[in-house]
Formats: sequence, structure tokens, C-alpha cells
Amino acid sequence: MIFLFFVFLFDSIRAQAQEPGSDLVQRGQYIFSLAGGCACHTAPKGTPNVGARESPIPMAKIYSTNLTADKETGLGDWSDQQIRDALTKGIRPNGEKLLPVMPYEAYSGMSEEDLKALIAYLRSLKPVRKETAALKTWAPLYRAGGTFVWFQFFSRFSNFPAKAPQSGIERGRYLVEHVALCIAQNRISIKRKALWPRSSRPASKTSSVRTRLRSPTISNLSRRLRIKLNDSGRIVLADVGDRSASP
Repeated sequence: MIFLFFVFLFDSIRAQAQEPGSDLVQRGQYIFSLAGGCACHTAPKGTPNVGARESPIPMAKIYSTNLTADKETGLGDWSDQQIRDALTKGIRPNGEKLLPVMPYEAYSGMSEEDLKALIAYLRSLKPVRKETAALKTWAPLYRAGGTFVWFQFFSRFSNFPAKAPQSGIERGRYLVEHVALCIAQNRISIKRKALWPRSSRPASKTSSVRTRLRSPTISNLSRRLRIKLNDSGRIVLADVGDRSASP
């Protein structure tokens, strides 16, 4: 009887110790899903999250990186701070700057709690070995020159808050501008026209040729924004007819 009591006590303590981490990973999965599941890091018909998706950009082709915990080809050997710097500053562990295909400027406004959760979820991804193809371009010094020009003249970084807004218009603005931006193809064009407009003309974010939002994940935007967590921390979708449900 005493033995069973201690077994029960040990299991209870262990479960309590695991809950915060589990909740953090669940929260990170929620943030990851709002960002379109980072579809840019999954090639068509490929293994999820291992990168290798081609993104044509001016004068070059770039391939997305492996997000799994593989230590040689993924994020497994990166520290939490290095992942944070890539997400919010566009800087690799070796100091190299990332091309603005990666929405690091948007993520620079992500809350501290959401960043921690997202990193925890990335840590939980099963390691898969997959090398990232090198940047293809005919222009010399493309990466160095391109990132220098971008960071000097076009980049707009934010100061991330400790906590994200929880309701109302500010909640919606936070999700669209700092979490869900990854779902958009041609992110640079969207940002210039929508998030930091230089004219009074309202910007359209619909899936049209004019706005050039032709990513296959754009059609799932409303679905992504209806994602929320239930009391157990699992991801659920609000009823399609429930327009009052907040993500």
C-alpha cells in the first residue's frame, strides 16, 4: 500500500513537472499554425518542415532551410538565442544576414511569450537530415549586397512586447502583422503596400492577381485565424459560423 502511494506521488510530481513544457510546446504549435504552418519550409509533396522549397526572388532562387532538430542540417545545434536572432533580427549563428524572404521584421514584433513557445515547438520537431541547397544567382555578392541594401534602406523592425494583445482590434493587428505574415507569397510587396503604406490608398490583402497574393496557403487565411486552444491546450477550430470567436 505504501509502495503504491509513493508510485502515485512520483507520477503526480512528474506529470506536474512536464505540464509547463507540454503547454509551452502546445502554445508554440498554435503560433506555428497561425503562421501557415510555415509552409515555406515544406517542399511540394515533401516531408514537412525540412525545407528545400524553392522561392524565386529577383535575380536568384533561394531554398528554405530545415526547421527540424537535426544537429547537422537543421536547428538542433542552434541555441535558443540563435533561433531568436534568426526569427527577429534576420541573423544566422555565423553572423550572416538572412535575405528578407524570411519575415524576421514581422516576427520582431512577436511577444516574448509567443517567441518562447514557438522556439519550444521547433525544438520538439523530430530530427530529419536534409541539406539545404545553396542560393542560386548570377549576380556577384548577391546575398551580401542585397541584405546590406535591405537593412540600410528598407527594413522596419519592431520592439516585441512581453505579452501579446488578447482581444479586439489590437489582437487582430498583432496576429496579422507579427504572426500570420509568413503565409504570404511575395512578402516584400505586401509589406510595402499594406503594413507600412506610403500613401493614403487602402491596401488589399485578398487573393488576387493585383496584390500578387497567390500562395496556396492564402485560401486558408480565415481558417488559420480561427485556430484557438481549448482548456487542455490543444488546437481547435472555432465554428465557421461563430464570427465572435477569437483566435
